[in-house]
This record gives sequence, structure tokens and C-alpha cells, in this order.
Amino acid sequence: MRHRKTGFRLNRPASHRKALVRNLLTSLFLNGKLQTTEIKAKALALAVDKLVSLVKSKDNMNAVRELQKVIFTKDASKRALDYSLQQKNNSGFTRLVRVGVRPGDNAPLVQIELINVK
Repeated sequence: MRHRKTGFRLNRPASHRKALVRNLLTSLFLNGKLQTTEIKAKALALAVDKLVSLVKSKDNMNAVRELQKVIFTKDASKRALDYSLQQKNNSGFTRLVRVGVRPGDNAPLVQIELINVK
């Protein structure tokens, strides 16, 4: 039974799931938006909220190091840091917009984008 088990398993082992979310985080902060399946986007939105809240709450060098441990490229981590520090709200940093279904397997697709990107 999965009682009180939180999070998205994405039908992958833990190491693959962690790498997938890290890749999606890097792409999202580099491009500002990306298109993926709905479940992956929800898992990504959860990771973005945790990461931005971490950087906003601590606002010190340790938070920057934690951010660089998660995001792959220096350019993406710099953009993530800038985005985190300019946010005024405490949650809701992403927006999910449904764009249809994938033709091959009929999976629901969404576009996830960062809110208030300057």
C-alpha cells in the first residue's frame, strides 16, 4: 500500500528520477519554459518551489552552493539565483499550461514556465 507516500515516482529508479528532474530544472532555468508531460511537469514544479524557497530563505553562500549542487551548468545556476532573489512571493513560481496530447501515446502535454521572468 502507498499510504502517506508522497512524491512522484515517474516509473523510474531513484537515481534516474533525480537525474531527470535535475535535467529538467537546468533546461527550465536556461530557457524560461519547456514542454513535457503533465506528471513530469508537476514533479518539476515541486522541485522549483523547493529550490527557490531554499535560496530565498537563507540568502547566503551555503544556499548558493546547494543550488549549484542541483543545477548542472553555471549559466543556469546564475539565472536560477537571479530569479530566486527577485521573487517577492513565497510560492507559485511556475505556471502549467495544457497544450494537448502527444500523438504517439496520447500522453497529456503541458508547458511549464517560470512566472515573472525578467
